[in-house]
Amino acid sequence: MTTRLPRPTVPDPLVHAHRRAVFDVVVCGAGAGGLTLGLALGRAGMNVLILEKDPVPRELYKGELLQPRTLEHLRDLGVIGPLLAAGAVRVDRLACRTPTGDELVSVDYRMLPAPYHYGLVHYYRAMNEIIAAELPPNVTLQRGVVARELMRDPHGRVVGVVATSKGSPSQIRTRLVVAADGRASILRRNAGIAARATRYSHQLVSLDVRDVPGLGNEMAMYLTPDGVRVLFQMPGDRARMYCQIPTGSFGSIGARGLAGWLQKVLREVPALEIVGESLGSGRFDFQLTPAWRLSVAQWFRPGIALLGDAAHGVHPLAGQGMNGAILDACTLATELGAAKTLDEDEVDNALLRYQSLRRPAMAYVSRLSRNLATLFTSTSCGVRALRHLMLGRNRDNRRLQFRLTRNVAGLAAEPFTGWDWLCASGFVRDPRAQELPLVALSRSLDR
Repeated sequence: MTTRLPRPTVPDPLVHAHRRAVFDVVVCGAGAGGLTLGLALGRAGMNVLILEKDPVPRELYKGELLQPRTLEHLRDLGVIGPLLAAGAVRVDRLACRTPTGDELVSVDYRMLPAPYHYGLVHYYRAMNEIIAAELPPNVTLQRGVVARELMRDPHGRVVGVVATSKGSPSQIRTRLVVAADGRASILRRNAGIAARATRYSHQLVSLDVRDVPGLGNEMAMYLTPDGVRVLFQMPGDRARMYCQIPTGSFGSIGARGLAGWLQKVLREVPALEIVGESLGSGRFDFQLTPAWRLSVAQWFRPGIALLGDAAHGVHPLAGQGMNGAILDACTLATELGAAKTLDEDEVDNALLRYQSLRRPAMAYVSRLSRNLATLFTSTSCGVRALRHLMLGRNRDNRRLQFRLTRNVAGLAAEPFTGWDWLCASGFVRDPRAQELPLVALSRSLDR
């Protein structure tokens, strides 16, 4: 049995909270990963404190797509029902298309086994609020609190955090600190864990477009000489649109010139005409979304673990970042729940198992995301020519599409073999192009 302490109470501000009790886990960051971890640990009976620096949740135009594997975990946590009740939109397929709408290749979730042979889309803030609403009483969420420093015992083990709320610092003791505080994680640096971050040569103009019903259950990515343009349905008759631009070039567009630039985008991609009226009349909001990749060699130190963007970062168009954070959280909760006690050795062994499971998995996801980002976002003539060749020759290769779909959905980590790459490149004919596993074949026949 896991040793539990009485549930602490957390005043606002956090004055003297450390004198009342020791938390089982303190999670620093209330994004999708941090909240999911708090929910999973709370359901396991642990006393958890979640600290979030933002006083109110922010709306971020990213992290909308929940992959099928993520849905399986959220089902176990009782979150799928509330998501659907809040209007989450079903996604059946991700399609890559020409500017006029001709399909080049697709990731079709309907090939996957039930019940989650689809994805779900909702606003990032709404998803976090839904998860937060499910937190049990033994999990406390405290907003407007900044955790910047780690507390250590004489042996260097992390035993708590120094958190500041309304200008008042407090020491909060815990058996485990989880740094879920994002790509620029302060706690990761304080723990002495190095990260390697690389910025892509492009970023995304992310638009929330109003009054756009009827886009269906497909996420469409249109390939142009200037980069990708993505469009898909959001709840409430809204649409999400992403437009790739070179990093640092938005200043030349300028907020006042954004409407004119969007009209140019619409002329270049006739398939986007459905959002033309809303864009032309200014019925949209926008943000700039940077594109980074980040890797960390060590996901924990004694008493502290990294989670989500603090541990890994992938290109936003791959639809893997938020899903990776949620899977991190579920894995870490499982390993901590399997511990007989929450003493130091048991916690560290759980962290070692967590790292051994999730770091290789995310390393594969990072490679997959980087390869997809290079293929679809590169504006160089050489890569565009290769992309045209590969997509044109693999549009009907069901075997490779099924493998890619499983990988993107989070159900597998099956790298392409040398033979697969030869087939994908179009240099050799794939004699098994139409071969599918029985589960995929049965679903194809059903349609």
